[in-house]
Amino acid sequence: MSVIFLISLPRSGSTLAQRAICTSLGIRSAPEPWLLLPLVSSLTNDLEVASSYSYANSREALEDFLKGEKREQYYEALREFVERMYGSNEEPFLDKTPRNSLIISELIKVFPDANIIVLTRNPISIINSIIGTWGENGKRWRLRPYFIDLFQGLPNIIKLLKSEARHLHIRYEDLVTDPETTLIEVSRFLNLPIIGDINLNESNLINGKFGDKQGIKKYNNLSINSLSNSEYICNFYRQWWVKKYLNYLGSDSVETLGYEYKLLVHSVSKKLGLNYIARDILEELFQFLKILFPLRRLRRLGIKKFIISSEMR
Repeated sequence: MSVIFLISLPRSGSTLAQRAICTSLGIRSAPEPWLLLPLVSSLTNDLEVASSYSYANSREALEDFLKGEKREQYYEALREFVERMYGSNEEPFLDKTPRNSLIISELIKVFPDANIIVLTRNPISIINSIIGTWGENGKRWRLRPYFIDLFQGLPNIIKLLKSEARHLHIRYEDLVTDPETTLIEVSRFLNLPIIGDINLNESNLINGKFGDKQGIKKYNNLSINSLSNSEYICNFYRQWWVKKYLNYLGSDSVETLGYEYKLLVHSVSKKLGLNYIARDILEELFQFLKILFPLRRLRRLGIKKFIISSEMR
């Protein structure tokens, strides 16, 4: 069996889904391998990668080198390498790297026979969970670092759902409220029997630093308590931002994800106050200034090296 990909955005419940699938179907996995992103990102024009060796020139040179049959040879060699690393020639291996959503089309080219499971979640819940997890329990409106997921990863997922590429679409809400039915669908899709019960604390996962440690500690099993979706959308600015984002996605895309557009808009339409509003404005300004003045990169490289690397890009 080829590699199994679980494609989702961060904070979509992918760690819970991964452990539920792996324990019930006896599939091996790792918290988040991140193996393919650096190997495959050089094959796409859709990503901007900062480097000290001129990523743009590297990608252009690789494109020139992989003309004709060499590109297929490259895909084949890359596929063999990854399958060897995952041991997927011997038994199934599930790759759950959230930002694989940025390289979906390239994954399909490298693994044309791969089994792809697409996990979606209410977009408002995703935003709420990002703020709750990485925004000091909702005190910081810290979304800008995850714009690449919201504005590039999710459109890629929507494009996959609309395509004819072989995939199974499951919703996080369905997995939590009716796990048996959802796992039967996964079992049939993968042509693997269900061999055990769901156990979020025991699985065939390799220990690692990544993955949602918070969710696993909080919930010993799939729980509807994780469905709350807007407690951190607590002032008119955050509400306005979420509505604008839903409008950006559009009703067709939201329905492709498995949700009703009008219901989502209505859920963030109640009148809200000024909680954290001053802090949100300062946070937006701070994140914007970080883009203009990347001080962390300046400190790491030194001003002279930073100037050189900027010129190389």
